Amino acid sequence: MISIAIHDYQKWLKSDKHIITAFSLICLYMYVLQPLTYFSDMFEENVNLIEPFMIMLGNGYCIPIIVITFVVTMIDFPDISDYSIFVMIRTGRIRWLNSQIIFVLLSSISFILLYFIISIIFVMTNSFVSEQWSELIKIVSLPQNEELRLQYPLAVLDLSIVNNYDTNIALMYSVLLMFLHLILTAQIQMVMSLATNKIIGMCSNLFLLGIGIIFWATDNKLKWLFPFANSTIGWHYDPLYNKMEVSIFFSIVYMIVSNIFLYFIGQGIMKNKMIALLGSD
Repeated sequence: MISIAIHDYQKWLKSDKHIITAFSLICLYMYVLQPLTYFSDMFEENVNLIEPFMIMLGNGYCIPIIVITFVVTMIDFPDISDYSIFVMIRTGRIRWLNSQIIFVLLSSISFILLYFIISIIFVMTNSFVSEQWSELIKIVSLPQNEELRLQYPLAVLDLSIVNNYDTNIALMYSVLLMFLHLILTAQIQMVMSLATNKIIGMCSNLFLLGIGIIFWATDNKLKWLFPFANSTIGWHYDPLYNKMEVSIFFSIVYMIVSNIFLYFIGQGIMKNKMIALLGSD
């Protein structure tokens, strides 16, 4: 089971779909990391080393870039080629499904780790390591710097995160929620691919993301029914009164339950669908 997951993981790492990963990293470098370096030089203040990564995981413009990139890299998931069908017959359907979940865990961890490493490398000379938020983030958020924030909207850290969490707790919750979100995205792709086809899987993910963004942008309470609003910690607080709207634990439970539900849906599809039909999809 582990060997199947590692084989699929190595195949995923070599996929030409990672061209879009490179493109997304370039975008985030241009619109997050470069502006932060510019802010640092302008105000003569360094940034906390983890703050660029926190912006990527907490900014409403950055999250769709990361999620869409992951969706595209997973478009061929799960592999149901002739070789995979042979492996499935040898190992059993449920063991094969479990190997796919292990693959999803590996790919999600490495995907998040990649963005974390890149965020550190390009701000290292303008950063410091501390459990405190930097003065730079607070300066950029001042009313007199509104024009600067409008000019570089992707390089702004949500003040709800700064005001309500210390750096370590914020990093832990942010990584956990994004990790669960990516697993959910991969499982949607897998379930829809097994039930119909891979294009339907990708479209389902993009549809859920799009609806979630619309409800988030309009500040509709229905946003909490979608993964997008639950994937970052800052939106759990009212930006005006700094009051908690929804508990962070609600989002964690929401993500975990959704993933478990999709896993059992996948099991049901695997038990009821003929192997011959999987190979023809």
